[in-house]
Amino acid sequence: EFTLVDRLEKEYTIEMKVRTIPFDGEIAILGSLTDITERRKTRRKLEKILDTIPEIIATVSPTDSTSILTINNATEKLYGIPAEEFRSHVFNLFDLIHPEDVEKVIEFYKKMPEKEFDAIEYRIVSADGQTKWVKDEAEVTYRENGLGKIENILHVIRDVTERKNTLEELTMTMENLRVSEARYREIIETSSDGIYVVTPEGNFRQINPAGIRMFGFTSLEEALRSNIKNHYVDLKQRETIIDRIRREGEITGYHLKIKTPLGDIRDVTISAGAKKNKKTGELECYQVIIHDITCTLQETELEAYRKTMGGFADRLNNLAATYDMDFGLMGEYMKEIAKSM
Repeated sequence: EFTLVDRLEKEYTIEMKVRTIPFDGEIAILGSLTDITERRKTRRKLEKILDTIPEIIATVSPTDSTSILTINNATEKLYGIPAEEFRSHVFNLFDLIHPEDVEKVIEFYKKMPEKEFDAIEYRIVSADGQTKWVKDEAEVTYRENGLGKIENILHVIRDVTERKNTLEELTMTMENLRVSEARYREIIETSSDGIYVVTPEGNFRQINPAGIRMFGFTSLEEALRSNIKNHYVDLKQRETIIDRIRREGEITGYHLKIKTPLGDIRDVTISAGAKKNKKTGELECYQVIIHDITCTLQETELEAYRKTMGGFADRLNNLAATYDMDFGLMGEYMKEIAKSM
């Protein structure tokens, strides 16, 4: 290619092609000149557009994947290396691939002529030592009127590090949530305290095994068909609890009596709070921990009874001792009278 200036000093970009041909028994040179001025202008416009694109746009030889034919200026942002270094073959794309990913990327490039279109994600190491994830989408480009011959292989390489890291973080978060949920469920399932969730209307939504036993249900299904209102000995206490939660946000260690379907009465303490919808602020349910103190109260009452009975026994013993003492003195007195007679 060269520039030609006409008589009016107008410049043209000319493409010259030459080849040898036999002519009159000798070897002659056949040449052709093509005005590619407009094509060159279009190409320059296209190059300017490509240089504004953040993705790397490159074409490589179909027979040598390390041979870069064209590449835009996005290399400096992603690789930290100017595009000219790739154009002059100082670097090729494989020089910056993470060592652990080189083999699979070479295989990907090698099979591209057969696949015609494919994509792969791999890591690269930029000039400043950063490890980044890229997505490389490749497509075979055929020669115009080339009867199926491949002109080059077009590669669009984009930085997907942020998306990859976000995905990994999300995966880790989900895994941690699964672990946390499993631990949470284990704590609830094995807790000796009853833990349950009821709707604002009082219907059970969730309840753990300890809660099922405490309320005297025979199964989870029975519990979920029940309403907490049916288990208050004094329903006014529920109004007190709800009012405290409304005013203070929670209630802790509140003592009340509950009854089972069979009529057994149990003394319990509850700690509860309200769960509200994050968007609307509307009340969704009450979350409650209930602790059975029936046995504790019975033991306390028994201990008080023992102390009371212990004091009563001491008084009886003192009375008996006094009686024995008085009876002994009377006996000695009667003996003295008998002797004198």
